[in-house]
Amino acid sequence: MKKLSQVIALAGVMSAGLVGVQAVQAEVSASAAVANNYIFRGLLMGSGTPAVSGALDYAHDSGAYAGVWGTSGDTAAGDEYNVYFGFGGESGDFSYDVNVLGYVYPTTKIDLGQFVELTASVGFSGLGLSLTVPVADDKNAMGGEDYLYAKLSYGYDKFGVVIGNQTADAASEYTHVDLSYQYNDNIAFGVSKIVDGDISQRALFQVSYSLPIEL
Repeated sequence: MKKLSQVIALAGVMSAGLVGVQAVQAEVSASAAVANNYIFRGLLMGSGTPAVSGALDYAHDSGAYAGVWGTSGDTAAGDEYNVYFGFGGESGDFSYDVNVLGYVYPTTKIDLGQFVELTASVGFSGLGLSLTVPVADDKNAMGGEDYLYAKLSYGYDKFGVVIGNQTADAASEYTHVDLSYQYNDNIAFGVSKIVDGDISQRALFQVSYSLPIEL
C-alpha cells in the first residue's frame, strides 16, 4: 500500500502578501484473492471451478474512489472485469455510498459501457441497505434494462448476513440468503442459499483467501 500526497498550491497576492497552500491526500491499494468458486448475488457462476481475482483501487480523502477488479471462475461468460467509480462517506454510525460499475466480458464480447449498473447504499451501525438498477444492458446480460436488485445486510464482529432480492420483467426473480464468517484478515467462510423464486439451486459453500499487495 502506498500513500500518494498531492499538494495544490494556491498562490495569491493578498494585502499582507500571504500565500495559501492546501494539501489533499489519496491512497492507492491492491489486493488478490482465491476462492473455491465464484458466487454472484446468490448464483453460482459457471460449474463451480476455483476463482482467482485481483483489484486495484484509488481512494481520495474527499470520499471519491475508483478502481478495477477482475476474476476468473465463470465458465459460461469467461473472465470478468469490473471498472467502477463512486463517492461515499460516513458521519458517526451513518454511512452512504453511490457508485457506477461497468462489466466487461472479453469472451462473450461485452465491452465497457454495454452493461452498467448504478448502486446507492446507506448504512447505520452495522445494518446496510443497497439498491442496484441498470444504466445500460445492451447485450441483455441480465435480460434487459428492467430489473432491480435490493440487498439488506447486517454485520456483527466477524459474522455477516445478507438477504438479496432480484425483481425483473425478463430475467429470473429470486431471493437468496448469505451467511459469512471472517476467520481472520485473510480467510473467510460463507454459505449461500436461494430461498424463493424462479431458480432452484443447492446451497453453496465458499472458502476464500485474500491478501493485500504492497505497492
